[in-house]
Amino acid sequence: MSRDCNFLVVGGGIAGVSCAETLAICCPSSSILLLTESSIVKSVTNLVPVARYLHKFDVREKDVNEIGASIATIVDQLEYINSREHWARTKTGVILKYRYICVCTGGSPKLFNSGHAESRIIGIRDTDSVLELQKRLLTAKDVLILGNGGIAILLGRFNGQGLGRDYELLVRCTRNKEYIKFVLQNGRLRGAIMIGDTDLAETCENLILNGIDLEPYGDDILNPDIDIEDYFD
Repeated sequence: MSRDCNFLVVGGGIAGVSCAETLAICCPSSSILLLTESSIVKSVTNLVPVARYLHKFDVREKDVNEIGASIATIVDQLEYINSREHWARTKTGVILKYRYICVCTGGSPKLFNSGHAESRIIGIRDTDSVLELQKRLLTAKDVLILGNGGIAILLGRFNGQGLGRDYELLVRCTRNKEYIKFVLQNGRLRGAIMIGDTDLAETCENLILNGIDLEPYGDDILNPDIDIEDYFD
């Protein structure tokens, strides 16, 4: 069995579905085929621009059959790609002939000793891996965080780990909406916890990495009536 298409999009996550939907808008006369391993796909809703290059949105899971009629779908697993002859084969043996292919299967986190990583080592990359981390933290007694990116930085000192007793905590809590905790030492942000729709993750990452002195702002750094992004835009 074989199927032909102009665009073959591989992946049923946010990237794959967004890619297929964008192609359907930009190339309405082209045939688009979305290949996904699951009958449940993820899509973006309520897209709102926050800044020039920053948007916020909600992630919605939906049945693959709910995707627009202009996008054909197939639930199967990609097994092989012949990029020279422009065809791909699925696990069930279906041949997909395409003109262009968009591989949206996501990136793999760079794990320490990834060639022999045991089951207790996980990489944080997407919503699924974050949910897995939350599940494991429920029963974990000791946690080791490796990495120097934004995720590791925010997790690394969320409770003042390694800072002795010379640090202070600033907390903002809005019932049923958000919880924010800043860990500060010598006026610098050293760690943070953010639960809910805070829109502060990238700002906190930059504050930690750049070591910006926050003392002049005092408690106003978490004043709900002040957008701290205005301070550091």
